[in-house]
Amino acid sequence: MLAKQDILVHGSRIATYDGRNVTVKSLAGNVDAGAGGLSFRTVEQARVRPDPDDPGATLVETLSDPIPGSGILATTFSYGSATVGNVTIAAPQGDIRSPLGGPAGIFQAVSNGTSGSLATVTLLAGTLPAGADPGCARNIRAGVIAAGSLVMNAARSIEDTFIAPGSGGPPPILTLVRNPTDGSLTLAWTDGTLQQAETPERPFRTVNATSPLTLAPDGAGKFYRALK
Repeated sequence: MLAKQDILVHGSRIATYDGRNVTVKSLAGNVDAGAGGLSFRTVEQARVRPDPDDPGATLVETLSDPIPGSGILATTFSYGSATVGNVTIAAPQGDIRSPLGGPAGIFQAVSNGTSGSLATVTLLAGTLPAGADPGCARNIRAGVIAAGSLVMNAARSIEDTFIAPGSGGPPPILTLVRNPTDGSLTLAWTDGTLQQAETPERPFRTVNATSPLTLAPDGAGKFYRALK
């Protein structure tokens, strides 16, 4: 989803239910994912399978799954083998909001037993242009449930909470801070092994480094994640 101004999800959903990625970007406004919800939506999917009573024939069956929550979601059905998709939310000129204290409005979870360790939730609240008022927007205040790595970058402040499904403990958190003196970037991660790629679709390769890592802001852009 791409919008010029604010994106207000409230109690609705921007969601993928079968392992697809979801990207939400406001070019000049805020992204408000809402506080999440305790309700659920039943999602149906038609599937073709062999007929066990008639070799060579097929059956069309309708499967349904209750998907909990509201907000910005990436989940899997309880059946099948799809892996959960990535969630990317960007507000280059504004804030990313998901009020704390209730169900998370930014939600990524696995319900079919596959691994979500390679999945990412990426929140990007812009960067301050040269000479900008340091008191302007570009904050992240978000309640997040992440199945894999959580990456956050905000020009001003990050105030977050997250819950990691399963028993693997909290996912690694990556932060990126620009040094206003020389323009260098400091990348820090709380746990795991750092990996990088040229695009989100390209294979990620392990970086032989420890946190924090200083990066020069030159050359082609790169994407980073940390795996436990």
